Amino acid sequence: MAAELEAEADKRAAAAPLRSSVSRLFRNATIYGVGQLAVSLISFAADPLLSYLLTRADFGLLGLTRTTTNLLASGYRLGLDGAVNRMYFDVERDPEAQRRALGTVNAFLLGWALLLTVAQEIFGPAIYARVFSGVPYAPYGRFVAYALLCNTLIAVAQTVWGAQERAKKLVGVRITSALLTNAIMFGLLGLSGLGVMSVYIAQVVGPTIMLWVHLRFAYRSFGFAFDLTVLRRALAFGLPMVVHLSSHWALEAADRLLIEKYLGRDAVGLYTVAYGSTTTLFMINQSVNGAYVPQFMRAHGKPDEEKFIGRAITLVLLTVSAATLGFVIFAPTIVRTLYSARFAEAAPLTMVLSLAAPLHAVYLVHVGALFHASRTRIIPVLTLVAGLANIGLNVWALPRYGIVGAAWATLLGYAILALLFWAGARGERLPYEKGRLARIAFVAVCVTAAAMGVDGRFSVAVELGLKLAIAVAAPVLLAATGFLTDEERAWIANKRGVIAARWSS
Repeated sequence: MAAELEAEADKRAAAAPLRSSVSRLFRNATIYGVGQLAVSLISFAADPLLSYLLTRADFGLLGLTRTTTNLLASGYRLGLDGAVNRMYFDVERDPEAQRRALGTVNAFLLGWALLLTVAQEIFGPAIYARVFSGVPYAPYGRFVAYALLCNTLIAVAQTVWGAQERAKKLVGVRITSALLTNAIMFGLLGLSGLGVMSVYIAQVVGPTIMLWVHLRFAYRSFGFAFDLTVLRRALAFGLPMVVHLSSHWALEAADRLLIEKYLGRDAVGLYTVAYGSTTTLFMINQSVNGAYVPQFMRAHGKPDEEKFIGRAITLVLLTVSAATLGFVIFAPTIVRTLYSARFAEAAPLTMVLSLAAPLHAVYLVHVGALFHASRTRIIPVLTLVAGLANIGLNVWALPRYGIVGAAWATLLGYAILALLFWAGARGERLPYEKGRLARIAFVAVCVTAAAMGVDGRFSVAVELGLKLAIAVAAPVLLAATGFLTDEERAWIANKRGVIAARWSS
């Protein structure tokens, strides 16, 4: 009975296109944001413990294999998850067309992922021996191959849930997976004596257990199909994204390989800890973007929806900026206080790297506009330029400024990415609320300067008190700039009245 009810819910979600709504956008963004915060807190609780159980070289090894996973992921998915995200809105009102389109991509990805996994088993040992020093294919590359297989098999299901605005289901699956993986990891670390291998085993076992949730939805909802026209269209949309995602890898992860070349694996471990804040913020960005994109896709290009889109962009960038400032203010203190002393040098790097997150959010807003217009050919070109710029900046900065240079090179790389996509999407005429965005930027600069001014200059207790004061002052300063509209002030006043009435009763 429960399975029948769930199947019926899936059908209703597939057949009921939604109208744009600021309140629904806020609700979904809140669900995604809180969910990602929960996942991040799980990671925040795990990483300090791992810093006492693993060496800097172990963290460096994890950083390198994650970098390899991120690089190969685009070859596994071929941009087809992005194609599904775009195609879904074209077939939203036609269940049969949905099954044909999504089933075709589902079937192709399964065969393609299995083929690439077998190819890695055949050619992986020779490739790893040439590319890496001291990182053999067995067992490390084999874990990478299996993780890629799992991530590919869940791609279509998670993309469809996002398009259907099923925020609670996505968040629930991610939190459950994070808790399960961490439980297995610490169980192995405490009982087995396997060391860093415990992390790799947990990252395979956890996703494997959760895989059935995605496969059950995918094969029950749209199963397998084969339509050559659909596949050609999907590949025409997705293949340019392989270059885009590979270039994004050069922007996001290539610095780890360059750090190992110039500074050694211990430095990669240090940078991996520092980059954890940025990775978490990027995941928050993607979560908030997951709430924004479905409504943007339905609303963009309609004159009566311009006000909604402008407000949605402001809400996205406000949410991302708030999360970023939280990390800028508190992440260095957390690293110094909770992590092993051998990772203390990572603390100041977190502030610089966290500032890349709002720039990444600007990129996401504009890449969404290019997706809507199906202008996918320009996307990989712009990302390639930014990725090459990041590599060039790292090659120049690492020998001169060490690991600090890598952090600033990353920040500049994302600034270039945001600027390029803003320029590339200008023809899409996004209706920005320029005055309100300028107020967000002003407050962000003030708060960042204040946080950097007190970081590492006082005892932990005094520093924490000052930083709490800065965090509390941020929304007050934003309100003082006149950021809130009359409508938003009225909404807040109404909510205050409701809360006061509940308390008085």
